[in-house]
This record gives sequence, structure tokens and C-alpha cells, in this order.
Amino acid sequence: MATRMHRLAVSIPFTGNNNSNTTKNSTKSIGLKFSLSLPRGSTSATSESNIPSNAEFASPVPHLLRSNFPPSDSEGVLIQDAIDRVSAQNEALLSSTSSNSTKPSPGTLKRLESGLEFVQIHKSILSPLRLVPEEILRDIFSIYSNSFLLAEHPHIVTLSTHGITYPWNPSQVCRSWRSAALSLHHLWGQLIVDTCLWKSRKPSKSFLGLFATLIDRSHDAPLCIYFCTPPNTDVGALRPIIDVLVSHSERWSTVYLITPYSVVNAFQGIKGRLLALSRLYLSFGIEEPIDGAIPDSNDMVVDTFEIAPKLRSMYLSTTSFSGRVLLPYSQFLVFLEGGERANGHAREHILPSSSSTLIDLSFARFPMDDLQKPWPKMDLPQVTHLDMKFENVNEEDDLNDNLQDNFFGNLSLPNIQSLSIANYPKNILPVLSSFILRSSHCMMLQSLSFSTYFLAEHEPGELGAFFELTPYLKRLSVYLPHPTDLMRLVARPESDLPLLPRLEELYIFVYDTLEGYEDVLSNIASSRCEPVEPSDCFPYSSSLSRPTRLKHFRLVFPGAVLCHAGHEMMESWSSSALPRIYSAATTKAFEERLGVLKDWTPLANSLPSIFSYFWSSSHKMGLTKIKKAFQVSQWFSMVESVKIEGAKELYLSDIHHLMYHISSLSSSEVPGDNIYHFRKRARALLDKWSTFLSDDIRNRSGHSKGHRALSMSPGTMPSEAIMSLIYGDKFYPQKYSVSWYDLQVVLQFQD
Repeated sequence: MATRMHRLAVSIPFTGNNNSNTTKNSTKSIGLKFSLSLPRGSTSATSESNIPSNAEFASPVPHLLRSNFPPSDSEGVLIQDAIDRVSAQNEALLSSTSSNSTKPSPGTLKRLESGLEFVQIHKSILSPLRLVPEEILRDIFSIYSNSFLLAEHPHIVTLSTHGITYPWNPSQVCRSWRSAALSLHHLWGQLIVDTCLWKSRKPSKSFLGLFATLIDRSHDAPLCIYFCTPPNTDVGALRPIIDVLVSHSERWSTVYLITPYSVVNAFQGIKGRLLALSRLYLSFGIEEPIDGAIPDSNDMVVDTFEIAPKLRSMYLSTTSFSGRVLLPYSQFLVFLEGGERANGHAREHILPSSSSTLIDLSFARFPMDDLQKPWPKMDLPQVTHLDMKFENVNEEDDLNDNLQDNFFGNLSLPNIQSLSIANYPKNILPVLSSFILRSSHCMMLQSLSFSTYFLAEHEPGELGAFFELTPYLKRLSVYLPHPTDLMRLVARPESDLPLLPRLEELYIFVYDTLEGYEDVLSNIASSRCEPVEPSDCFPYSSSLSRPTRLKHFRLVFPGAVLCHAGHEMMESWSSSALPRIYSAATTKAFEERLGVLKDWTPLANSLPSIFSYFWSSSHKMGLTKIKKAFQVSQWFSMVESVKIEGAKELYLSDIHHLMYHISSLSSSEVPGDNIYHFRKRARALLDKWSTFLSDDIRNRSGHSKGHRALSMSPGTMPSEAIMSLIYGDKFYPQKYSVSWYDLQVVLQFQD
């Protein structure tokens, strides 16, 4: 799992004269980025082993290299003078090596490495973070700790290469940070027990001591507990931890319990004592014995959480469990169910019991058998969000053609605002049409997502007829419909309002090719994505009757190669997309220029292995990185020598995407930038190519929105959107790597 980041903008009164440009009191805005991958015992004070030993780089403030105390005004002047002196020496050394056009010697590289390290270390001493008062530190730590308490299920733990990370890790940075952290009792009330990461699968003595310390420092703060164990866990080995947790069960607020049934059963002592529990994530299964035979669980009962007066949000996931799970179903506002081979006990109880309170309802892997069994009439007036994912079915299974849907046939949601259905086993449109009509036309429905391979079996016009029932829809996610239905989304001056006139976001999943859809997709983009002016709306008499501007129009593909092919197809559809001036530009010189520009492909294919030294957490500019930077500088020189003659060369090589990405990075993310000025050189190339790109903007109909998506845009765009149209919002090197080809259909519409 990726390391989670939190950012906070803080305004800090800055009175110290810590650099040559600060002469009076001012306020600095600091962007703080906290990484949850701090190893235990880490400190921001510089280790003596990292300080260059050469007398030439002797620090004027050695005592500040071993602490986080802020420098005085006089010390700040000394530090800045030392930084300026060594920086000038670094520049002079770089200039001399560049003029020789030869590879620097090991001694020169070592000298340059020491100089760069000296500058970086001493710049950190001048950081305004050393001046942050304790009350602001406490606020920052509170926000940092909230990253472990996600608003949605299922997980709260962020893993790193160092193992589990904890919200109280900042207490191990320095004395002032420790003081701030100790005053925040809720910081220590987040307890993580994950035996899946333990080598012995048993708690060590040191962990038991740490666990007791956390409980003690949390005082009376609510407890957020993450408890995860693998199958066939030794319950006896966990008994000391379980007993401590049970003794403080009155303080349980948020609990994530992911463990076998035997461990859940060991928590019987909490029954009736969960006075503060408000959110529960419960995932358990029956352990499979060595012989592989799953024991009969029909008579098993889980009643541990039956009494919890404040429990409002529940996620339940059971595997191979056919017994009963007793919960306070009548008080839930949010209920999410998942799991494999789960029985229907919870599904049967949640709908009638919580009909007057339930707001958010989600079912994962809803069984086909449950879809067909008898269901009573279910009117859920408070439900605003319904998410249903059905079990995977065989697309060629003819049995689904005669499937009787008794669930949707008896369901009424008059106030539904968001509806998402995935993997429905047959044509869903007749079912949804009846559901919409039965739910008072779902006048509140604003978001609709249904993904099914059976959409291709619809008759042309059937989807358009369904959309007539949802005039207030603002967000739609759907498989690529028939062109006949898409044409009804096009706004035409000579006709009435188009379908879905309030639509603001449209996400279309493309499972194959865009061939035959180029015209209608471009017409939707040109007629619905631009701001609507009164003079352009011939039959629309008022602002209320005008179609809403389509703010997001995205095509999502199952793989990077299909996305790239779709992009090229949309742009080559118009005869002007590749201007005729280039029709004969297949000369040898053109091919040679293009070949040089496309030499960056190996660089992209090695991302992030090459860019890993750009994004490395280590700040030390070692010999390997300097050599890499020198190689990249040579590559830059090669690209700079190419005389580009048009936009076609840029789009065929995608070189401008790479340069835009490099220019957007910060200097700290590009080691070697202060030597070879990569960002400045990338920006200079973009400026040189800007005329070609801006002149060609009228021919661009789609741009990259991630490695699997295109965002469609109109032919004319405001100036502030031009850069986004040319370069996209994000840079994904995989998009340009043919070797990266994922054909797994992921039914998620995301960047």
C-alpha cells in the first residue's frame, strides 16, 4: 500500500534573520508534507556521519547539526554566508567540468558530492519548521493522526518498507515534538495489532510493553483499534492483548476486527460494554482445517456486538459462515456487506429492521440465488445511496436469461440520490425503468452508475428511452452505449433540450475500440462541454431550460494500449488533426529527427527505476546519482540539438509530456538539477515548442486523464485550460510503454 501523505498550509510569524533576504518581521506560508513512513527512532537532526569531514566544509554551527533548535539571528547570517560560499564553489567546479566535455574524475565527483551535501544540510537548519510553536505542532499532529481514521471502510493502517507506521511517530523526532505529541491523548488511542506482519505471529515482550504504554498515555481518550490476524491464529498467544482491550471496551469508538471466528469468539467479554462504539468493521471467516473440510457453522452465533447503543456505521464481511450474526440492525445509518460464500442472514435482517433509519446501503457479491428468492415489499424512504455488486457470472450462461429478479421488483427508494449497480446478470434497463417509476420517478437521483457486459444486447434507442426517466441526473457512468443513444446527448440549436440536460459528469467505459464513435463523441464534447451562452441557445428561453455545461467527459479503457489507440483515433478522425503540411513529411530527415526524439522511450520504460532517484527519500547526492544525472544531461543535450518543425513530431514522440513533467517537479525531487538545471532546460524546450502546440490546440479533441482514461473537450477552450488539454492533469509513463498492457477489466471510473 502506498505511503499516505497529508498537507497543511500554515502561516507562521517569522522574526529570525535566517537568510540574507529577510530583514524584518514577516509571515511565511509553509506547505508541510508529512509522510507516514517515518521509521521508529528517526530524527530530523543531522547525524554526524552525514557531515562532510573535509575541513573545507567545516560547519560554522556544528551544535545545530545535532539538534532541532532554531539558529539565532547571528548564527543565521553565518549559515547563509557558508551556503553562499560553498554554492559558488560548486558552480565553479561544475563549470570547469562542463567546459572540458569529459566525464568528471572520481575525485571531482566526490568533491562535488560533499559540497552539495553541505549546502543541503545547512539549508535545513534555516527551515522555518524549527520555529513552529507547540500549539501549531499539536494541530499538525492531530491532522496527521486523522489520516489513520478514514471516513470510509475498510482500512486505517498505512504500511511502509519499515513495517507498520503509527500516528504517534512524530513524538520520536525531537524533544519539542515529543512534548506536543504527549499532550494529545487521542494520538496514543489509536492501537494497531497486526500479527500478519509479525515473524513469530505472536506478540513479543517489547510489543506488550509498548501496548501498555499506549493505553496509559491515551488516558480516557476514545480508542480506535485495528486488530488483524491471519487464519489459524493461536488465540492463547493473543490473550494478553485481548484481555487489555476487553478491560477498556467502554472506550472503543472505531474498531476494525479482521480475524478468524475463533478470535472473534475470544472477545466475548466486551458484550454489553460497548457504550461508545460508533463504527465497526467486522471481517471474519471459518478456519479451514488441514484436511480442507470446512466445518458446519449453521449453529454458530456471533452476538458479541449485539448491544452497542451508539453503533451507526457497520461493515460486515463473512467467509464460509452460515450461522447468525446478531447486530443492532434497527439503528444503522450505514451498512455495507461483503465477503465470499456468505449467508443471507444479515441481508434478510438489515432491510426490514433499518427501513426508517438507513441512509447508505451497499452489498458486495450479491448472490444470484438471493436475487431470485422471495422478498417482501421494501420501502426505504431515507436511503440516499445504494451500491450493489453481483457475483461474477459467465457471460455465456443462458440460465440468466430466465432469471427472476424479486429484489429490485419489490424495492422502492423514493429519495435515492446515488445508485451504482455492477455485474448485473442480464439486461438491466427494464428492471431499472420499473424501479424508477415505482420510486416516484426518483426525482432526487443525481448519480447513476451501471456496468454490465449485457449493455451491448440492448436495442438501439432503449437506453435513450430510459434516460427520459432521469432528467435530473448529474453524474453518469456507463459502458459505451449504441451511437443512436449517444446522439440524443448532443445539444442542437434546432431541437429541444438534449437528454440529461443537467448532466455535469459523463464517464464511459470502452471495452474494445472507438471505431464508429468518433463523430458522436466529438459532437457531445463540442456541444455540451463549452459554457452555454444565451445567444447560442436558440429555443431555450431561460437559464433554467438551458442544458448544463458538461464539466467532465471521460472515456475509460481497460488498458494503457487501448487508451493510447483511442486517443490517436479521436485525434486523427478530423482531417485537420494532422495538418496537410505534414502529409509529405516522410523524408529521411523527418524520420531521423523523430528517431532522436523517441529515444526517450527506454527512459520511460525504466520509470520509476530511473526516476526513483528523483523521488528517493534519501537526500544524499551519491556518486551513482551524479553519474545518472550526467547521463541525463547528455540526453538533454541530444534533444536540444534537434530542430523540430511541427507539432506532429511532438505528438508522435510524446517528448513534450516528459519535459512538462520534469519542469513541474520541485528542485528537491530532481537531484542534479542544481548542477545541470534539468527543470530550466525542460521549460526552455517547452517555450521553444509552444508555438507549435498552441497553433495545433484547435485540432485536439481529447487528452490524457491517467493511464487508462481520456478526457473529451470542445474544439475551442479558454486560455487557462489549454495547458491541461495539451499535457493532461497527470503524467503516467506507463501510457507510453507498450510493454505495460493490462487487459483486466476494472469497473472503476477514476483518474
